[in-house]
Amino acid sequence: MYERQEPSSTFYTEQNRSSLISRLGKLEEDVRGELRGQGFEERRIHVERALNMRFEGTDTALMVLPERTDGDGKEDFEAAFKRAYKAEFGFLLETKTIIVDDIKVGFWLYTFPWTDLNAEKGSRNRKDV
Repeated sequence: MYERQEPSSTFYTEQNRSSLISRLGKLEEDVRGELRGQGFEERRIHVERALNMRFEGTDTALMVLPERTDGDGKEDFEAAFKRAYKAEFGFLLETKTIIVDDIKVGFWLYTFPWTDLNAEKGSRNRKDV
């Protein structure tokens, strides 16, 4: 695994969501370019984009990876953070603002193309009816 992380220190709001997503995209493209320059094929690279988030006034941050089922399904980090926080601590601090301490992009390089691995995984989990 290869990771790249940058500090953020900003509030997570609807107004700056697109800016955070854009920064993740830039970070991802920079690293993809480095990996392609080293000879890795695009189809062998898998990427996970994450934000290190916490409620204002707390010191415990969670590295959050959104799932398709979180909120609007379009990298909804707020919904993902609330899901992860509630799972970890059993409650939410609804009146507190969410802070993004860092942005992070993680890369995995595979011998077989990532799409082939997904297809194989899906065929193993599928049950014929």
